[in-house]
Amino acid sequence: MNQLIRLALDKLFGRLAVQANLSRCETVGIDSWVKTDEGDRVTFSLEEGGKGKLARFSITAEAVGQTVIFSIDSDTKGGTPLYYGFASDNAVHMHLGGENPDAILSFYHQYTCWIQPQTCSSYAGLGFRTQNFLARFGDTHCHVLGLCGDNFRCEFYAGGVHLSVGTTGIRDLRGTFMAVTFADDPFTAIKQNYENARSAEAIRIPLKREKKLSFIFDGLGWCTWDAFEHEVSEKLIFEKLDELKKKNVPIHWILIDDGWMSSENETLTSFEADPEKFPNGLKSTIDRIKNEYGVEFVGVWITFEAYWYGILEGSELYDSQKENLIKTPTRFTIPSLDEEKAYAFWNEWHSYLEDCGVDFLKVDNQSSYSLMVEGIMPTAEACRIAHRAFERSVSEHFNGNVINCMGMDMENTLARPVTSISRSGEDFGCTEDIGGLRNLLLQNVRNTVWMDQLYYCDYDMWWSGKMYPYLTGALRAISGAPIYISDKIGKTDAALLTHITEDDGEVMYCDHGAYPTLDCLYETPDATFKIWNRSGDAFAAAVYPLGDDAISGTLKLSSIPGIEEGRNYVAYEYFTGKYTLLPSDGEIPYSLAPDKMAAYSIYPVYDWDGEDYIMQGNKGKIFPIASRHKFYTAVVDII
Repeated sequence: MNQLIRLALDKLFGRLAVQANLSRCETVGIDSWVKTDEGDRVTFSLEEGGKGKLARFSITAEAVGQTVIFSIDSDTKGGTPLYYGFASDNAVHMHLGGENPDAILSFYHQYTCWIQPQTCSSYAGLGFRTQNFLARFGDTHCHVLGLCGDNFRCEFYAGGVHLSVGTTGIRDLRGTFMAVTFADDPFTAIKQNYENARSAEAIRIPLKREKKLSFIFDGLGWCTWDAFEHEVSEKLIFEKLDELKKKNVPIHWILIDDGWMSSENETLTSFEADPEKFPNGLKSTIDRIKNEYGVEFVGVWITFEAYWYGILEGSELYDSQKENLIKTPTRFTIPSLDEEKAYAFWNEWHSYLEDCGVDFLKVDNQSSYSLMVEGIMPTAEACRIAHRAFERSVSEHFNGNVINCMGMDMENTLARPVTSISRSGEDFGCTEDIGGLRNLLLQNVRNTVWMDQLYYCDYDMWWSGKMYPYLTGALRAISGAPIYISDKIGKTDAALLTHITEDDGEVMYCDHGAYPTLDCLYETPDATFKIWNRSGDAFAAAVYPLGDDAISGTLKLSSIPGIEEGRNYVAYEYFTGKYTLLPSDGEIPYSLAPDKMAAYSIYPVYDWDGEDYIMQGNKGKIFPIASRHKFYTAVVDII
């Protein structure tokens, strides 16, 4: 047997044992297999003739590069007078019974909308509907990714692998369900897992590296939601734009969030904007935003089901679109699960929005989609159909430019064929205390560990004039993602914004998403959380207190992957203005109050004709390592 396959089986399963859960509460246990070993491909099958009410059942493990891809092929015994299909939830259960890791960082469904990171030290501690996890065995790191097969999704919890369908009566489960990669570096394990799963077509959508972030998001944005919520109107938008213009805030794009549409009891009644809030129509509002205020791009918010509870039956919109709609078992009317009909619905709405001058969309409520369509067809299949139809229209009308929201479930993240941005945490405005800020910090940065392979991780809008703005602004600056504010009228701090973007409002994007340092990856430290990013061979690092007391400690350069061994670096801390020269194995001391942070720009030292120097960004920016403006600085002049 291939050594990599053996390693994966030993670490995860020990002995492969399966329980198939069928309709009418029938179960079939399998712990005896016929093994077919073809070297890089090993299949565990039932004996000929099946077992109990299973006609066929096999698990295959195949080595693809440094990754093991697991797949299933199964069928129940059907026909007259008895018919058995797989159960809707937990159709197949496999016990995780191998060697327990030293530490686990996992990502589970806190509730329908969002994925939450969790640390534990055993498979039994995996939270409900865990989507993927990173495990450490000594000096080796293992990333385990749940996949969506043709007609099921794979998740982990309470010491098991669970394959669920979302509807009863499906006789055959087929397709890939898990990818596993081992590496000496945790971030390498994750990256290779996605890369190899993609090359094996176990992941059917492009990875982040295959996409491109639109130039729309090159600059600073502003969103209406926290400013106005459902009371948004053209009058309030123009009042806010008057303030931003007066303060010379270089807003490149705005997002008109929830509240703009014609609706009744959170169901959609028309494609057009609410006539009371937008008496001159959406097109007139957008024309004025662009022409009078110089904002280059405008987006609008919608949901994946058209509105929170779909489309109002009996409305004018319903009557004109009913051929393209479907009523779900949960009695919501939403775009059809016939891909062409769903596309026709979205195409008509998107055509109208494009004619109004809309440049991009934010689409919400994606992870709730499975709940709405349960019982119609396998939910993984339904999500693929819905995303294909939606993104086909988005590609034609908005060049694929979408901010995906409330859609961190693998049925969503692994089903989008075009879009490149996805929210990685809850709404920023859900809390206004520093404890809530810390939770959002941990959630977004840790979720970026896996989501960054698929999307630019959106940390949501934030407030430049409220709620620890330097802490939240610095987090956006190091995130490697779009930056947009949502201050109320009169509350925007124009001066602060100049510290996190270029002077013209351009975002200084780092090379990837912001990750935890190695010493903060598997544990949730009581005192400190440290983050890093890079741009070329320069690095950014942030230190955030997590408790209510002042803290002291050190940032170890060795905890930042990519620091070149044997090289000297200069670290510049933004808030103190202090420079530190140190070797690659050096440490930077810090002392912080509970509502403060440290922000480091770490530059490699070069030699030119016997003089040590760095290529320094504008030290007036919190993290200038990705700035397009760099200047030669002799080390002797700053140390």
